[in-house]
Amino acid sequence: MATLAEVEETFGRANDTRAALYANLLDFLELVRSFQLFTSIIIDGSFVTDKPAPSDIDAVLILPGRGLARLFGHEHYGKLDNPEVKDQYAIDLFIDPDKAGMAEFFQKLKTEDALERGVGPRHLRGVLEVAL
Repeated sequence: MATLAEVEETFGRANDTRAALYANLLDFLELVRSFQLFTSIIIDGSFVTDKPAPSDIDAVLILPGRGLARLFGHEHYGKLDNPEVKDQYAIDLFIDPDKAGMAEFFQKLKTEDALERGVGPRHLRGVLEVAL
């Protein structure tokens, strides 16, 4: 698990584009915490690479066990609609109950990346996870 301070230090300060994305992430996390349902967020995509000017952040919210029914019934559930989150925060959002799908998907390397790194196609990469 990483801390938000580590995320900021490593990925959110290099330039204005990264600083703006990091500020968006903080604003988004304020909304996410108001739901009181999610345990962590996985941050991925070009934001967590050395790309100078990523256009967005890929993120997976981890929702424990029975939280899905509570999420669907939450009065502000619509605020987590992917297009709305993308427009307002520049975050491409996925929600994953118990790391059962998207969290695993983000660990997989593309075939060309695996070949470039000299590892097998089933090699998993690490992901950046922050506790909420």
